[in-house]
Amino acid sequence: MKHSNGRLLRWVAALAALSGCAQMGAPPGGPADETAPTVLATVPAADSTGLRAPFAIRIAFSEKMDKRSVERGLRLFPRPGRIRTEWEENTLVVESERTSGDSLADIGTITVTVSGRAEDRHGLSMETPHAFSFTSHASLPPGSASGTIEGLSKKADAPPPIVRALRPARPDTLLPELLLEGEASAKGAFLLRPLPAGEDGKIILLAFQDENENDAPDWEEELYGYSDTLLLTFEDPSADSVSIRLVTADSPGSVAGRVIPPGAADSLVVAFLPEGDTTRSEAFVEPDSTGAYSVTELPPGKWRVLLIRGSLERLSLEGVGDATAVLVERSLPIAPGERRTGFDLPERPPEPQVMP
Repeated sequence: MKHSNGRLLRWVAALAALSGCAQMGAPPGGPADETAPTVLATVPAADSTGLRAPFAIRIAFSEKMDKRSVERGLRLFPRPGRIRTEWEENTLVVESERTSGDSLADIGTITVTVSGRAEDRHGLSMETPHAFSFTSHASLPPGSASGTIEGLSKKADAPPPIVRALRPARPDTLLPELLLEGEASAKGAFLLRPLPAGEDGKIILLAFQDENENDAPDWEEELYGYSDTLLLTFEDPSADSVSIRLVTADSPGSVAGRVIPPGAADSLVVAFLPEGDTTRSEAFVEPDSTGAYSVTELPPGKWRVLLIRGSLERLSLEGVGDATAVLVERSLPIAPGERRTGFDLPERPPEPQVMP
């Protein structure tokens, strides 16, 4: 959607009229307000292109809002430095250094997010965040990522997750590059756009619940999680149904695999022995008749995984000793909350390949 600054002025006038006609809430003595507030319109409109500073960002709500809750959860990306806010009836007016600077300045692409925790005067929250983007360029990047965050905090006052799109660190950089940030809904649904595609379309999503409100994940105390690496191409710029599972630093993981070939079900045992940490207990499991095995609630850390010929009952009582018949040994690092699958254990090492 392309807008000149002249059209922006007409949008402002229309928005002022809309704000004056917006719902003002239930009249005194009437029924309780049970309708969640919404964003009616914005200036610039979502997906506007070709914009030039100076202009103010305007966000019109469906009713009078709790100003502090709106301003506290407002996000602009890239971060604009200082911003100034004021209210005109039900409309929040935001002026930033980036959009209120020199005339005809190139502002780049800006994404504004109104938090789902924004409340009206009756304490009802939006629940679902509202995000919109605009740019001074001819078009917005075509990429997007959407999905669901699992494992949310069950605390009543837990904040909705922050979601960030990161470009993985390159050989010449030490840290990943922050491409975009937004917010998920109270139920964990999220949509991030616009994102780059093509050669720059390799991204990872980080989600975390910022309970201490310092705008950064606390790896030891707060819930966090990463997506798999996503590749957004010009042919397929959208990553849908992305799943992110939140964990803490001590969240247990799980491991599943197969013993190949399975052998006798009562003669093989898979043992998990902690490396360098005496606080973790050993774990033993028997594969089934097909060779499949799984272990849940495995604390994070490094493990020695042994395929042993022996009795599960005896190993559980006596542990692994010098006389234990170890057929295979592998090392397995488990990250917090990791769900490892396909960790197969051959009963004997593979035969060496002989080159012709």
